[in-house]
Amino acid sequence: MATILLVNLPRQEAERPPAVIAGLAGICKSAGKDYDVVDFNLEIIKLFSNIEWRELQNYLAYYTEICPNHLIEKFKNFAYEVFPRKDYTIIAISLFTFETIRAANLLLPLLRTLYPNGKIIIGGHGAEHNDIDHKSVPFYQWAIQENLIDYYILGEAELSFREFLSNPDKWQNSNTKYIVDNLNDIPFACYDKILPSNYLNTTQLGAYVTGSRGCVRDCTFCDVKHIWTKYRFRTANHLFEEVLYHHLNYDVTLIEFTDNLINGSVTEFKRFNELLVNAQEKYPSLKNLRYRGDFICRPKEQFGEEHFKIMKLAGGTDITVGIESFSQDVRYHMGKKFTNEDIDFHLYCSGKYGIQNTFLMQVGYPTETQADHDINMLYTERYQKYALSRIIKLIRWGFTTNILPGSPLDTIYRDSLPLVKEFPDKEAFYYGDFNWINASNLTATFAERIRRRMELHFLSKKLRYNQPRIYDEFNSIYSILDSTLTAKKAFKIKAV
Repeated sequence: MATILLVNLPRQEAERPPAVIAGLAGICKSAGKDYDVVDFNLEIIKLFSNIEWRELQNYLAYYTEICPNHLIEKFKNFAYEVFPRKDYTIIAISLFTFETIRAANLLLPLLRTLYPNGKIIIGGHGAEHNDIDHKSVPFYQWAIQENLIDYYILGEAELSFREFLSNPDKWQNSNTKYIVDNLNDIPFACYDKILPSNYLNTTQLGAYVTGSRGCVRDCTFCDVKHIWTKYRFRTANHLFEEVLYHHLNYDVTLIEFTDNLINGSVTEFKRFNELLVNAQEKYPSLKNLRYRGDFICRPKEQFGEEHFKIMKLAGGTDITVGIESFSQDVRYHMGKKFTNEDIDFHLYCSGKYGIQNTFLMQVGYPTETQADHDINMLYTERYQKYALSRIIKLIRWGFTTNILPGSPLDTIYRDSLPLVKEFPDKEAFYYGDFNWINASNLTATFAERIRRRMELHFLSKKLRYNQPRIYDEFNSIYSILDSTLTAKKAFKIKAV
């Protein structure tokens, strides 16, 4: 029988068990395979001080190019202590995002030493990204060339990983990106060996659940359609059964959906909420269940007040909404076809039923003019009452707009707007390009986009909006593109 080690890498949050590892554990369990788990991300977070963790994070996230040697040595020495001395036949490593690549570069040579007889396989979105530390080739290609791994799986790994486990010696590496057509075919995630109680959110035990993949929209700034080529969703019954399973077996009272949007199918979403509410009579503890997830602001003809009411009764009290801009013209160019009246209705219903919102916003979209920016300022003031009541729990203005590889801004609008380099002597950041200017909107320079970002920050602060991760957002922009004196001056106040 194969003995499998599942490995989770930094950098990730550690409030709940990692979704990918829980999913792979579910595959192993359903296949009757013996497995262990090392969540090295969690172990490192617990070991490092806050200052050490910030320095390591900045390196892993590519905010800096060098990490202090003593932290690298501490990282490696701790790995030798943490990883079990066992003769594993398979070591499966999740590279969840590109921010796990540098951790993989540090760990893979150690794992080769610790498990010389084991076969190492990697997967995840990070495996497909270019490794700029090694000639800018996709990480899986470089790792194969250097004999650091034996196998890789691209795309959606669940069912292909199950196929791999059935006969590892016959697995053929392929550049095909696997797709799971029917998400109901994927076994439930398993938290037996990564108990929610072991993680850092001690106030409420939580677990990740995936209800859908892809998106019903094709927003110009987003790369989701590039990653998930088509939208698929689980049936409401199947999704309800998994949520109930985790609640009853692991005492989970918080579900964090990994979906790009939880109300992509309005019919199935409403049915899911009805199932949760109806089950509260048989399982009274379900009244304590809460869930959160990403959400689309829809016209009231599609998502009326009754939908908000049943969502609240089912425990849906915390949603993240991609509003992006209060300028309707900007949103329409993005492909987000809802009106400012739709936002008003969304906030009215959220307020009536006590549903908290995190608004995701962005500044400096290629078509954004000063008039559009003024609208952002105006509506920020207009919605202050929702900020003070915490119906808008957070407003995240984020980075200024960057261009993600594979997004329509990259594949279509570079030519049609067109978008050109503002600073010809500087290269684009390898995942997200800030070095652009719209040739038909030349006043929106990088420095001007930063100025608008800062102006919205201080207005939101004055109006007492909660704003998260201010330091990280400003620090990353500054490190990605150190452009002009004006931008440098703006960043001097990044810590406020």
